[in-house]
Amino acid sequence: MAIKFKRKIIEATLKHEGGYTNNPKDPGNWTGGKVGKGRLLGTNMGIAAHAFPHLHIPSITKDTAVGIYEKKYWDKLRGDDLPIGVDAVVYDYGVNSGTGRAAKCIQRISGAKPDGAIGTLTLKAINKSYGADMIKAVARQRMSFLRGLSIFKTFGKGWTRRVAENEAFAMSMFLSQGRQTSASEAHKVETLKAEAKTAKTKSKRAGKTSATGGTGSIAVVATDYISNGNSWLLCVAAVLLVCAGLAFLRGQQEKARAEAYDKAASVAI
Repeated sequence: MAIKFKRKIIEATLKHEGGYTNNPKDPGNWTGGKVGKGRLLGTNMGIAAHAFPHLHIPSITKDTAVGIYEKKYWDKLRGDDLPIGVDAVVYDYGVNSGTGRAAKCIQRISGAKPDGAIGTLTLKAINKSYGADMIKAVARQRMSFLRGLSIFKTFGKGWTRRVAENEAFAMSMFLSQGRQTSASEAHKVETLKAEAKTAKTKSKRAGKTSATGGTGSIAVVATDYISNGNSWLLCVAAVLLVCAGLAFLRGQQEKARAEAYDKAASVAI
């Protein structure tokens, strides 16, 4: 079902992955999969040393990278058999965080057994679900996973932007299938704009929560704690700080989504 879009999806992932990097803080750049373990060979067009320790990463060509993407990620995740749009989010998640994790994510969303291997039963469950809902659900769960990583503070901004752009790209593809008239094209654009508007509203709300429910309240609680020495006030301050931090992250995520959907609405696929 999604064969004709395969190259477009792979090219989009290549754009996100970029060229050669060898940041020593990224465990994926080490052949041992952990910072300081093995050799620091880096990542090139998304082909990382920890996953392909036998390759000379710096000299990988685009054709080699595309071949690896097709065989090790697209085919393993049954990209040709996934619904249009859903293929894009599942595939990009697999490249970024592992095919097993991406497969389990879409399996949980569709109600299939989360065994990490997409087969006939999983595809049947996926095809019973609504594509747009699955696309957004995968993006949400992917962000939840990424925020829990210890290196999110280093790579989080880029990851957030990538997930948002991938979601908008996938949604645009989903809305484009079967397009025949200018009316359907207009509907696609309006839908993308509506998603952007919703994301902007959520971003503003999260920002207000972070400001009013976080910093100000924490300052008051901290002052009381210092004055009275009440340990429970410190606990309240800690909770408020966590809430403010989560609200800030949600705001940044929704801001990225709004920008990505706005861009998708202005570019015909």
